[in-house]
Amino acid sequence: MLRRIVTAALLLLLAASVAAASFRHGPVLLGGVPENLEKPLAVADKSASMQEKLPPQIVSAAQSILASGKSVLLVGHTDSTGPKLLNRSLGLQYAVNMSHRLASALKADAFRFVCASAGESSERKDGWVELFGIVPPPEPAPPPKSAVVVLEPRPEEGAGGTVTLLKDGKVSSLLFASEGAEGITIWRALTDDVLLTYDLPARQDLLVYGGRYREQDFTGKTTFDRFLESEGLGIKIESVESGWARLSGKVPAGLSNVTVLAGPVPYPAGVENGKFEVNVALLPYALPVYVQGVDAKGKIVAGQIVELPASAEEPPDLLAILVWDGEKADLDLHGWISAGHTQPQDSDPEISSTAASGVSLLFDGDGLGRASALSAKNAERLEIEVTCFNDFGGGARALLYVYEKPGDKLKRAGMIIGPREISGEGSRWLALRP
Repeated sequence: MLRRIVTAALLLLLAASVAAASFRHGPVLLGGVPENLEKPLAVADKSASMQEKLPPQIVSAAQSILASGKSVLLVGHTDSTGPKLLNRSLGLQYAVNMSHRLASALKADAFRFVCASAGESSERKDGWVELFGIVPPPEPAPPPKSAVVVLEPRPEEGAGGTVTLLKDGKVSSLLFASEGAEGITIWRALTDDVLLTYDLPARQDLLVYGGRYREQDFTGKTTFDRFLESEGLGIKIESVESGWARLSGKVPAGLSNVTVLAGPVPYPAGVENGKFEVNVALLPYALPVYVQGVDAKGKIVAGQIVELPASAEEPPDLLAILVWDGEKADLDLHGWISAGHTQPQDSDPEISSTAASGVSLLFDGDGLGRASALSAKNAERLEIEVTCFNDFGGGARALLYVYEKPGDKLKRAGMIIGPREISGEGSRWLALRP
């Protein structure tokens, strides 16, 4: 019964909130490398697609192929470290990344590029992409089953506390439906990435992954999670502030990837001397919260549930929560409405003439508390930007969780924007625009 309720809710949200969207038609994805290929016309390192300027030999070769009426075939390769299944997916990601850059640089249609993965190879110690010219393939048919494939670790085994997904490049967004103590929550994940990793909430009874391809709905894998319980993994409410709460707790030795789950939102919890502190945004309704980690055997360990009280503030039109991995990076959350700018230095529009009207920064994360949150009374013209204030090495992987009309039970919905890699002091990510 629960499975039918959540799947039905997923499809209803797809029809209501995604049907009017324009759908991205990305490169053609192949299940394998075509046979009898000649010598590649150009080769580039996997990192070339991330550089400010593409290697000229790649651009020139692609331009010549397109001018001849052929399609550009990009084949991604990885080194031989890591699981074969993951390497095959990474090879495809390298090829897709390069196709996006080339299509943009040459102002060419994305479907003129064909991407495939050769998987792993012992030839080199890093990843690379090869470029070929081929006869354009026929227009691909919609995927026969799910447009989303769940990769390792297998979420039904609860290994590692994360779930990794491979999505078809033509799927415009992913849908997550979860049933927890707070009820059914449905999130729409907006990302152009092909290979994605998300935290797996241990106490969510059911996860459904779905996608949308050419105005058709697809539901993916339904998984039930198994986890261990620990009385030593505790959490308590230190204080309740205006729209947020401060939480703390103790963590037994040997646990990694410690995360506080407030509903479906994962707040990274940096641990020092067996203790942690995190700030968590409050919602217009009571919210279950608990802490989870991963033991030495890769199993999820979850602590006891504590109930957060409902926020005493008037429900906002939008609530945005930024979380990130990367202990050496400090990210800031900004809200813009026209010239009004809410930021850590001007966080409250009630006392600042330069802050955006109705946009308040609830709390700002740094160091061990890698989360920030802002609320907006009117999100019609709101832009949300993420900047890197400090980066002492390694950058950060950021996700923005956005509650739309959290106080309205009929219209309440959520978005997950990202993940987005951010590195280097001063780096910017315009995560949400009107």
